[in-house]
Amino acid sequence: VALSMFAFVACESNPAIKASKKFLDEPTFENLMAIQNIEDEMDEKDLEEYEEWVNDHKDEIKEAAAKIVKF
Repeated sequence: VALSMFAFVACESNPAIKASKKFLDEPTFENLMAIQNIEDEMDEKDLEEYEEWVNDHKDEIKEAAAKIVKF
């Protein structure tokens, strides 16, 4: 239980994960770009944590990204 609580708290403090959750809730180009801007300024520890989070949420991210792509 303690490990899952630590993971939850760590994810809540990661700005890219926060921005990504917002993108999943509101898939807009602006929210996607906000993630990119945050990624450019992250330290290595936060980037590693974010990459792990992305791997765990690939399908959700693909679905959200598909909503902003218009053909």
